[in-house]
Amino acid sequence: MSAPSNNSQPVVVHCSALAIILTYLSRHWVVNEKRTDGLAPLHVAALENQPSLLQLLIRLGRADVNITDSNQRTPLHLAVTHWFVDACEILLKSGANPNRADKNGDTSLHYVMRSITADLLKRAVQSLDSAEQGQQRTSVVAGVDAVADKKVEICRLLITYGADWNIRNDSGETPLDVSPEADLCKAYLSECKLVNYAANASMFVRADAPTDMVTDSLKAVSLNAHVEDQCVVCGKNGLEVAFAPCGHVCTCTSCAELLKCCLQCRATIEKATKVGMCVMCSKQKVSTLFHPCGHYCACAECALLMNKCVCCRTKIDSVEPLVFVQRSEASSSVPDRLNNGKENTRNDSSELSKLRQQLQCVKDQTACPVCFDRTKNMVFLCGHGCCQLCGDRITECPICRRRIDKKILTYD
Repeated sequence: MSAPSNNSQPVVVHCSALAIILTYLSRHWVVNEKRTDGLAPLHVAALENQPSLLQLLIRLGRADVNITDSNQRTPLHLAVTHWFVDACEILLKSGANPNRADKNGDTSLHYVMRSITADLLKRAVQSLDSAEQGQQRTSVVAGVDAVADKKVEICRLLITYGADWNIRNDSGETPLDVSPEADLCKAYLSECKLVNYAANASMFVRADAPTDMVTDSLKAVSLNAHVEDQCVVCGKNGLEVAFAPCGHVCTCTSCAELLKCCLQCRATIEKATKVGMCVMCSKQKVSTLFHPCGHYCACAECALLMNKCVCCRTKIDSVEPLVFVQRSEASSSVPDRLNNGKENTRNDSSELSKLRQQLQCVKDQTACPVCFDRTKNMVFLCGHGCCQLCGDRITECPICRRRIDKKILTYD
């Protein structure tokens, strides 16, 4: 997965395609897979300065915003190196750690201050005062020196999101020490008492405010998700019920009452709610899931305008689209869970979490798609299979719905 170059097809086409892929992607850990050079998709999008792709990878793909390459550099390090203001802003708003160090101990502020003079630092601090007073800041490319404007803006962003001036790299240098005018910068910061400054980013802009291109892509996915399909259990009624906390919609109301775990990801169903109309516009069906409260009450278009859940008034940290499962996909999913049905804890390392998910993926390839309890030891002429106990009771394939003409037992 890589971001398009500036001379390729229109970026909006790539955004729409990526949004659809990420929405129906069951193996979310592949979003953090790295190339042979150690770069993950988020690194590539940051290098190409594609803020729309960055937002889609983070919002829909749940990409790790602090993932590191072979040199322990995060996507923020790469965006800062090339002075990509938009990419830096998206990453910081999405939770990128400005104090994360690379293999040499350098933070993003070290990268920036190597090119920041006392005059540029003064401009960055003055722009902070303008932002606090609610004044509209000028474009970073409108000045005489566009590169200098970008340096000032990136420095302002890092200060705003809590970059630490006191972190030392492996050479024992702070960000101020690496500046070409270190003494003047130290004197100025001491004068304005900014060394321990850490502003709240929410005073400037909503942290997850999407770009217009991302908004259009999410709307397109929302419209595509509501193509009428049938319940994956009975095949007669439509998709009517959303499961919590996974957010999958794969059964009708009557069949949902018989299930204890989701047919798509095998997650334990804590709550099953009928998918109704958006409580805001009452024009479109509900298509989004709010975190951390777990409510779904708005369409994709209205969800982008909400800061708090209208059901419980809890602040919305992230918005995830509901996945309307197709009948052909019902048994081909891979859960992001362990064997005991519980989610991986946040304390696990990302590498260990990925290995567990891959192991679960291998196990699910041999699990019976009907009962999920026994291994497959019977195959049909269509190529699909199930366990012998379930196979003796069915007359059509549970995956492709073809009539079963012959059943063949397999032996290990």
